[in-house]
Amino acid sequence: MMASLARPAHARKTKLRRTSGKPADWVIRNCRLINVLSREIYPADIEIAGDRIRTIAASGEGSGREILNANRAFAVPGLMDAHLHTEATLLTLARFAEAVLPGGTTTFFANPHEIANVLGLKGVRWMLRDADKLPIRLFLIAPCKVPTAPLLETSGAEFGRSEVEAMARWPGVVAFGEFNGDRLLAQDPRQHRLLRWTRPTGKILAGHAPHILGEDVSRLQTLGIRDDHESTTFEEVRDRLRLGMTVFLREGSTERSLHEILPRVLKEGLSTDRLCFCTDDKHPDDLVSEGDIDHHVREAVRLGMDPIEAIRCATWNCAVHYGLAQDLGALTPGRLADIVLVKSLKKFDVQGVLVGGEPVWKRGGSVRRLRERQPPAWTVRSVRLPPKDIKPQQISVGTQSADGVTAARVIEVHPTLPTTRMLNHKVKVQEDGVHPDTGRDILKIAAVDRHSGHGNVGTALVRGFGLKSGALGSSVAHDHHNLIVVGASDDEILAAIQLLRKMQGGLIAINGKKALARLPLPIAGLLSDRPVGEVVRRLDELKAAARSLGCTLPNPFMTLSFVSLPTIPECGLTDRGLVDVRAHKIVPVLP
Repeated sequence: MMASLARPAHARKTKLRRTSGKPADWVIRNCRLINVLSREIYPADIEIAGDRIRTIAASGEGSGREILNANRAFAVPGLMDAHLHTEATLLTLARFAEAVLPGGTTTFFANPHEIANVLGLKGVRWMLRDADKLPIRLFLIAPCKVPTAPLLETSGAEFGRSEVEAMARWPGVVAFGEFNGDRLLAQDPRQHRLLRWTRPTGKILAGHAPHILGEDVSRLQTLGIRDDHESTTFEEVRDRLRLGMTVFLREGSTERSLHEILPRVLKEGLSTDRLCFCTDDKHPDDLVSEGDIDHHVREAVRLGMDPIEAIRCATWNCAVHYGLAQDLGALTPGRLADIVLVKSLKKFDVQGVLVGGEPVWKRGGSVRRLRERQPPAWTVRSVRLPPKDIKPQQISVGTQSADGVTAARVIEVHPTLPTTRMLNHKVKVQEDGVHPDTGRDILKIAAVDRHSGHGNVGTALVRGFGLKSGALGSSVAHDHHNLIVVGASDDEILAAIQLLRKMQGGLIAINGKKALARLPLPIAGLLSDRPVGEVVRRLDELKAAARSLGCTLPNPFMTLSFVSLPTIPECGLTDRGLVDVRAHKIVPVLP
C-alpha cells in the first residue's frame, strides 16, 4: 500500500531487517548512486527491505531475493513536485498517476482548491479517497482560501474555521495555502483571520505573492509565509532567497519561469539550497509530450545547472522544506525506497521507477491500469444555469456614448505566464454596446455563474487570443470555476455557453454554432472520466481548432482559465465583473 492522505508513508515505519544472513526483498545491482547529501556519484548496490532501503552496499556485494540489474544506470531519489493542482491536468488521480510515473515523479504536494471551490470539503475528501491505493505519495497543501476572493466572485463553496480545523487533523496535511501576499500586506481581515486559524496548527503557510519585492517580502515572512511559487523575475527570487524563503520555480503549461530565472541565479552565484521545482498547473498533453518534474531537471541542466544540483532541487530541497527529510528526498539506509533509474543525467531518460520498494514502471512497458471507483452522481451535475438561455443583453459591454468612440479597459493576456495587464484602448460603442473588433484583436469575454443557478454574467474585453471567428469556452476558470468564454461575436459566445451547459462542463471550440472540438469534463466540470490518451487527443484537437480560428496562443485553454483569476496582477474577470487586482475591486469596462 502506497502513501496517501489517510495514512501517509512518512507516518509508517517499516521494521528494517538487519540480520546479515537474511537477504533483502530486492537488490538493485550495478547502479551509479546519486548521493544528494554528499553531492557524489559512485557505484553501489541498493538493498531494499519492505518499503525502505536497508543497505547501500559496495557494487557487487548487495544481496536480495529479487535482483534488478541497473546496468550502470544512475539511481536517483523519486522526484517531487513541490506545488501543484492535480485538477489542472483534467485527469482523475488514477489517470494522473499513470501519466506522471514514467517520468519518475513519485511525490506530490497538492492544493486541491479547484475541486474545493466547486464541491467543498466533501469534494476534496472524495477526490483523495483512493490515493491510498495508488503508487504515488500525495501530501496536501490544505486549501483554506475558498473562495479565493469572496466579494469579487461566486464560488460553489465557502470554507470557514470548522473546515480549516477539520483539514488540520487529516494525516498527510503538511501546509495551508495559498495566502495572497497583496491582501495580507493590505491588512485584509479575511486573510488575517485565516492566519489566526492556521498558524497554531504548526503547518507551513504557503504563499501566493507575485510582484512583491524588498521589505514587503520581510513583512510576509514576519506573518509566517514560508514559500512562494509565483515569482516570475530574478529580482523576486533573489529577495526571497536572501531572506530565507523557499522558492518554487514553475514549468507548467502557461506558467514558465525556469528559463527567465535560473540562468541569472547561476550567474549571480546564489545558493540553490532553497529552490524547488513545481508544475502548479499543467495539462496532460504537456505532461505526456515533455514530462513532469523530469522536464525541469532536463531544462535546468541544459541551462547550465550541475545535474546533482538540479536533482537536489527536485528531491532533497523539497523534502527538507516540508519536514519530510527523515523519510524522503535521498537514497540512504532507513529512508523510503522511492528510486528512479536514469540512463543519462543530461537527457534524464528514465529507465525504471520504484515506489516503496515496488517496481511500478520500466522503459518499454506501461504503468498498469490503476483502478478507481465511479464518481458519485453529485459530482457530475455541477453546471447549474437558469432554465432560460442567457440573453444577448446579459453579455453586452457599455451603452451608446456621445460620439460612438470611447476609452475602454481591456485585459491583455501573456502567452506564457498567468499574469495580465489592464490597458486602455479606444473602442466603438454601438446602440447595443461594444462588439468584438477582430481586426485589432479586441474580443469579448464573458464569465457566467454556474454554481448558484442565477446565471449572473460578467463581461469584459480582451486582447491576445487572436481569434478571427468563433469562440473558445471552458468550465475551468480559476479559482471560482464558473463558465468562461471568449469569442469573436456575441452569437458565438452565447452558443458556446449553451453547449457547455449541455456538456455539463468541459472545453469547447466552436465556429458559428458548430462545435469544432470538445473535451467533456463531467466530474465537477473539472475532470475527465476518460483515459489519458483520449484526453490528450481531444486537447490536441481543441488546440488545432483554436489555431484554425486564428488563435495565436500556445495553450489557449490554460490561458483562458487564468483570465478569470482575481488574485494575479493586474486584472481578471469573474461573474461579477472586471476586477482590478491591485485595488481589489470591480471596475467598469468603460470608465
